[in-house]
Amino acid sequence: MNLDRFLTLLATIIGLIGSVFLLKGALGLTPDIMAKLAETGWWFNPSQINGLATQKANAICGAFVVLSAFLITVLRLVFVDDKIPCFDSRGMAVAVVILVSAAMVVALLFVNQGIASYERRQIGTAIIGRRVDELLQRGKIGVEQAKELLATAEKLLALDLSALKDSEAAFKKVVEATGRKIPDQFDLSPLRKNIGPAP
Repeated sequence: MNLDRFLTLLATIIGLIGSVFLLKGALGLTPDIMAKLAETGWWFNPSQINGLATQKANAICGAFVVLSAFLITVLRLVFVDDKIPCFDSRGMAVAVVILVSAAMVVALLFVNQGIASYERRQIGTAIIGRRVDELLQRGKIGVEQAKELLATAEKLLALDLSALKDSEAAFKKVVEATGRKIPDQFDLSPLRKNIGPAP
């Protein structure tokens, strides 16, 4: 390996290390931490949720791109001989690079949206889960609390609760969506009528 290849390989690895440290900050934002950042008392900040979810999705996609570039560079420097022909003209090589790059950008945009949507649901589950935990510890739920909880759950968890027969069924669905179970001694009597959504 000549000096040019060695220095390129070294610079690539150092760049990867730097990217990993940048990525650690974004991946360290768990749904629970992002939920706490987005909450304002018993309510939440939708813009903050979207911003945090998008930030994490961008970091994950960016890490994939950096890792792909790293692997291509290492492959080229370590395993590919300079004498192997590939394209007859520089224009053809540039065209292929542009096409591959454009395809990657389009694919990453779709993947990015999917990751951001998943992260938003996870943040919503964390927020609603903590509220459900508080209510389950109290052993009862009031009508106003139920209205706020059900309205928040519909927004954050994308649940359609309108088709359910009463608020008790809606509350049970929300609890189930967060992975919790309602204790037998929990007082559901205030919910045994349709209280409607929060204003």
